[in-house]
Amino acid sequence: MENKKFSFFKFIYEIAKGHIGFLALSLVFSFLSVGANMLMPQSIRLAIDSAIGGLPPRLPVIGRLFEPWLSSLGTTGLLAFSAGLSLSLTLASGLLALANRACLSIGSEGAIKDLRDRLYQHIQRLPYKWHAENHTGDIVQRATSDVGTIKAYISSQAVEVIRTVFMISVALSFMFSMNRALSYIAVAFVPVVIGVNTVYYSISSKRFLAADEHEGELMSIAQENFTGVRVVRAFGMESYERDRFNSQNEIYTQAWVKLGSVLGAFWAVNSMLTGLQRFSIIIGGCFLAVSGELTVGEFLVFISYYNYLQWPVRSLGRTISEMSRASASAIRLAEILDAEAEDIEDGLKEPAETGDIVFDSVSFAYANTAAKALDNVSFTVPKGSSFGILGPTGSGKSTIASLLIRLYEPSEGKITYGGIDTADISLPFLRNKIGLVLQETFLFSKTLEENIAIGVSSYTPDDMAHAINSSGMASMVEEMPQGLDTVVGERGVTLSGGQKQRAAIARMLLRGADVFIFDDSLSAVDMITDLEIRRALKQEAAGKTSIIISHRTASLMHCDRILVIEGGKATDIGSHSELIRREGLYKRVFEKQSDAYPEAEDR
Repeated sequence: MENKKFSFFKFIYEIAKGHIGFLALSLVFSFLSVGANMLMPQSIRLAIDSAIGGLPPRLPVIGRLFEPWLSSLGTTGLLAFSAGLSLSLTLASGLLALANRACLSIGSEGAIKDLRDRLYQHIQRLPYKWHAENHTGDIVQRATSDVGTIKAYISSQAVEVIRTVFMISVALSFMFSMNRALSYIAVAFVPVVIGVNTVYYSISSKRFLAADEHEGELMSIAQENFTGVRVVRAFGMESYERDRFNSQNEIYTQAWVKLGSVLGAFWAVNSMLTGLQRFSIIIGGCFLAVSGELTVGEFLVFISYYNYLQWPVRSLGRTISEMSRASASAIRLAEILDAEAEDIEDGLKEPAETGDIVFDSVSFAYANTAAKALDNVSFTVPKGSSFGILGPTGSGKSTIASLLIRLYEPSEGKITYGGIDTADISLPFLRNKIGLVLQETFLFSKTLEENIAIGVSSYTPDDMAHAINSSGMASMVEEMPQGLDTVVGERGVTLSGGQKQRAAIARMLLRGADVFIFDDSLSAVDMITDLEIRRALKQEAAGKTSIIISHRTASLMHCDRILVIEGGKATDIGSHSELIRREGLYKRVFEKQSDAYPEAEDR
């Protein structure tokens, strides 16, 4: 999140502004409902003081219009009028409350739907770098739990704050109209309660934020464990993972315990203040009633208004409590929404024809790492050629592929495609032209055909068959119980590593890209299967640019040019025949692999 002052209420307004009409209408109905509730105690006052006590009938607001008429009703008429007024106001209050909830539900649910859509679309557009630096579990927690907290605030607490302030204002106006001295006693405690709420808010908001962050970490651990369950079981890591989860769960629990202590202290202080306020009003009211400055009806009505006042003031504490939690959730959501998205329209150039790929003095370092993943690397991949990249683990091979399709941007230097800087080429065009097959293939919990066809708007059965045959999947599909309609399970759990890699190759071939990048994409198949797939791909890749990243010289030896990279630096480049005549990494790897896999030499 950018270093700027966060405004909670501005954040809420930005979410709700598209549905402000329904929210405002709900507020109007809420005010009318409060008004009806506030008039109900006056019917009690009318019955006790006038019908029973014989005093002249008095009603606030509408009194001057009806008082002459009420004086002529007599005892029975006044009692009937009081009962009718109470019933009418009760019915009106109920209907108005129903209308209030209906409008509030429409407005709040619409606002939260917009927030979910905006959040999801923004996350989809965030750069790969952002996703690499943030835990999936924490992102999911923000998009679910934190959004739920904001929903609760908009759907009840935000309107409740305004309704509470209005209720307090109306209650106080009625109380002051009856007796100022007793009203001052009631009001004297309000600033104290507000002060306590303010202090509580400043403390609890920080603890709510800490609790939410610990919850995100806990969910990240759980998510990693669930998705990596096969590795956990295979390596007997159940005890380690259980201890790791329990440790974080204890931290999360203690965060809520600390928050609970603040909540307990807050409610205890509020209860004491309320009790003291009630005691003061009862003593003062009894004294005024005995001295004749307050009628019995007025005293009972005053107590009713005090109860109306007591509930909003106390609920204000609860609302502020929830607001502090909503504020913490809003900050966490704002961190996502304020993250700079990947502008897919940042470069509008689209090369008329495919061309050479050129890395010109490119350097790159990952976040929080001192060493450069690539250090001043330069090479050219001519259009239509095959280009191999060989290097040890961590040498920067995969970084080259990531920079080419702009998952990351170079720290120094530039990359051009068809003579145009890739930074100036629109991302949809660039990624449609360049197909990438990764070593670690991700498959969705869909059918095999749906996984292969991801990102392809239309294709024919012949197109699918061609992609399957060229990727070496034909026999694999025949062995499956439902063929291409077989559901592969979450993350392709029902397939082997080699099967998933071949599915990824078929996915790329179906897209019809102009540049093929194979990033160790045959590492999970044996050498013979590797050879068969490469022979099928050789015909498929005719006239197209191929970049093959591998640790196997057998996968690279037929490439037109081969780049050797070590420690982020380009240490050698040439054809297979040139490289095996020179002392260096390529020759050493080739000799070792030739001894280990002599059957792979027949190429």
